[in-house]
Amino acid sequence: MPAPLLKQIKAEIQKPSVIGGAASAKTADVYGPASYAVIDRAWEGGAAGAMTQVSGRWYLIVLHGHFQWNGPSPPGAKLPSSHGDLALVAWSPDARGGTGYTMVRHVPRAVTRLGGPATISLS
Repeated sequence: MPAPLLKQIKAEIQKPSVIGGAASAKTADVYGPASYAVIDRAWEGGAAGAMTQVSGRWYLIVLHGHFQWNGPSPPGAKLPSSHGDLALVAWSPDARGGTGYTMVRHVPRAVTRLGGPATISLS
């Protein structure tokens, strides 16, 4: 993985997010690049399902650890699991502010079709 891309991914993970504990992750698996629509289908309509028409190169970052959801809870909305061993982050170096997050207990099978993963150290 190119050093500038690795640096950008590490910076993204360190940002505050709706996934509590994301900044404490020590390793991540990175899948892609792919279109956002492909990433969205791979994680089976995760938290970012409304953004399938976003352009650019996208990556699915799978963080390993223990996470909790710190995001808002709109009335009647289907929320991600409140806890998870894996946090999924849809991220693009080409997009501004268009990151999606969700938590899962297992990586969805469709993710393996994305190619990779490249396992990176976040410490």
